[in-house]
Amino acid sequence: TLALALCGCDPRVVYVHDRGGCDLSSSSSTAESEPGSGSTGGAPCPAFADGLVSVGGREVMVHLGPDATGPIVVYLHGTYETPESVMATDSAVQALASMVDAEGGALLLPRGRPQPAATYPWAVVSAGPENADAIQDAADILAVTACAEAAGLGDRSVLSGFSAGAIAASYI
Repeated sequence: TLALALCGCDPRVVYVHDRGGCDLSSSSSTAESEPGSGSTGGAPCPAFADGLVSVGGREVMVHLGPDATGPIVVYLHGTYETPESVMATDSAVQALASMVDAEGGALLLPRGRPQPAATYPWAVVSAGPENADAIQDAADILAVTACAEAAGLGDRSVLSGFSAGAIAASYI
């Protein structure tokens, strides 16, 4: 529920993924809430499709496998390249995409911070875990993961990374 709240998803709602796109025209659960509770006030979870999506302002490159039975892999790159460039040139990411294709599920590549906003694309590496930017990075990545889970993209979530992305993954 906390992770759903971070991405602005209403935890009382069931989100349905139909694989032809995302049907996030949700159906409410039977749980009643007190006045003022329920809606988190954040942006709704996006419809996930291959390509770029935005989750709460964080741009994410999405690669979907053929069905929603495998892992949701969130990969934090360690460079200032765009997620599209990482997908096109990084052999480790291409291997992850092949695994997602074989097992179903989704590969998500969030965009890091632009240079020179931080020494590295993930603020925890240069600013430390108590820094507001590092806390925001962590919240953004948890929101991306929660929205993918809410959309039904896979049956489990994995967070991994390379270099500065691996340090950020360990922190998160």
